[in-house]
Order: sequence, then structure tokens, then C-alpha cells
Amino acid sequence: FISQIPPKQHTQLLNDPGKLIGSQQLSVAKSCFDERIQDNDTEQEQNIHNITDPTLLEQQSKTLEEEVQQVKRIMRQSRPLGSSPLSQHLRAVYTSILTLKHRIAANDKLIALTIATDGLPTDEEGNEDEHTNIEFVNVLKLFASLPVVIIVRLSTDEERVVNFYNELNSFLTTTTPTTRHDNNQLPPTTSPMNIDVLDDFISEAQEVYEHNPWLTYGLPLHLSREYALEHDILSILDDRLLQPSELRLVCQTLFGTSRFNEDVMPDPVVNYKEFSRVLKLIVDREQYQWNPIKKKSTPWIDFKVLDRIYGHNTVEDVNCTCVMQ
Repeated sequence: FISQIPPKQHTQLLNDPGKLIGSQQLSVAKSCFDERIQDNDTEQEQNIHNITDPTLLEQQSKTLEEEVQQVKRIMRQSRPLGSSPLSQHLRAVYTSILTLKHRIAANDKLIALTIATDGLPTDEEGNEDEHTNIEFVNVLKLFASLPVVIIVRLSTDEERVVNFYNELNSFLTTTTPTTRHDNNQLPPTTSPMNIDVLDDFISEAQEVYEHNPWLTYGLPLHLSREYALEHDILSILDDRLLQPSELRLVCQTLFGTSRFNEDVMPDPVVNYKEFSRVLKLIVDREQYQWNPIKKKSTPWIDFKVLDRIYGHNTVEDVNCTCVMQ
């Protein structure tokens, strides 16, 4: 049922691809699911009925496929040329989300805002300077009051660009001043933000492996992070070693709550040995995932490493990162 209800997705290209290629604004699932968030119970019940109607589902599936193919075609033919006026586009996005703020919050929803870029922010003329950087930071801070998770998806390994966004990530997720590489100190934020900076699949896998070498960082996991799914727990993977109490949350995300609930799954803090035994039964039924670190397909979890880290530790003991060569 859930798999048939994809989230609505809007894409705003920084550079106009031109009339011969297509629109600068792209949408997927817009026509089918605009009514998913409603203000009264009667409309909600009607929407649920429509979503489960087989005829409507078939029609929506066809429309969805056409929209996906159109987005793919435009993205393939477009080239990231010209300036990167990120602040200008983000202000427009902020205004759009602001009108939906209360409706989204009332339904306990979040909007995932993914910024895919290979360069530093510029103005409309392509100028790149301290002013444009500060403007970009100030625009991002506007989203702190909205039900939004921001993912910055880097498409470059240029050092100065990577450093800028990593420092920005540190700055916006803390309330203390951050000193940049140019020794200029950014002012403190008023409150931490939900923001994460992601590199490419292989680079992120290396970072996760440094902190949690027991986990195979499969592509589905990386894509989930790009879409900010279960952001609170998955964003920790490349920051530090998970605590035993957090293992269950990550495994619930990987394998589903139906097979990984409190009634079935032992608490790793209380009984790690039984937790590991039951978890292995679940993992053994899963398909292998391509492991970019070992360059071969492996199970989601390496139990030799997992047991080595957590098998003889209490919660207090597991407070350092471990890398298994």
C-alpha cells in the first residue's frame, strides 16, 4: 500500500534548459497527490478511498510513469551551465513552503529539500564572493522555523567547495561560532537546523565505514539519506559509532518495523547476544548489497565485526569509533 503512494516531488533547475528541452520546473506525482494533505476528516476519508481504488491507482501509475520519464529526459539533455543563484531559488522555495507550514505540521509531515550542486552560491551574474555566501547562509536559516530537512548533495570533489559546505553544515547544526578556513568567524545560529551534507556514494560509504564498519553502506541506504528518510538516525552513521540503543532504530529502517518491533526483537542493551541471534535470522533472508569498501556484494551486516564491537560492551563502554582493517 505505502509503496503505491510516492511522495510528491518538485525539481527546480538552477539554469533554464531552454524551450527546446523543457521546463525549468519539474514535478513528479503532483497531479495525483495534491490532495493528500487536507483540512477536514471527510476529505481525508475520500482521499484514502481514492488512493486504494484499483482503477484510479492504474491511472495514477500511468501518469506517474509519464512524469518520471519527462524528468529523466530533461535532466539528461540539460547541462549545469551558467551561474548558481541558489539564494534566489531558495527564497522562492521558502515562500512556497511557508504557505503550507501549519497544514504539514498538523499532519506530522516533513518536507525534504535536496540541494544538488557542484559549486559555491553566486548571484544572477555569476559573481561569487563573501556577500553571496552570507546571503546564502541567511536564506538557509529561514528554514529553521519550517518542517523541513535540508540535504546538500555535492556533485564535486573540489576542495574549496567541499570545505565550504562541510563548514556550513557544522555551523547550522550548532549554536556556537564556527571558524572557517579563511579564519573569518561566522556568527552563532539561533537554533540548530536539520541539515546534512552528502558526498557521492563511495565517499559516504568510506565515512560510514570509519565509524560503523559492521554496516554495509548499500546504495538503497545512500538514496534514503538523499531523500532524508529517517534523517534523525541515518544522519549519525557518518558521524560516530552507534550506541547499542541506536542499533534497533537503524535496523528498523533497514528491515521494516513489522519484522523489527519490540515484541519480536530483543533489546540490544539488555540482551545483546539474543539481539544478534535474531537479527542474523533476518539478515540471512535479505539480498546481498554491493559493498563499495570491499568491492563485492556482502550481507547488510558483518556480524563478526558487530559482535566484536558490541558483544562485550555496556552502553557506557561503546563511546569510541573503531575501524577494522
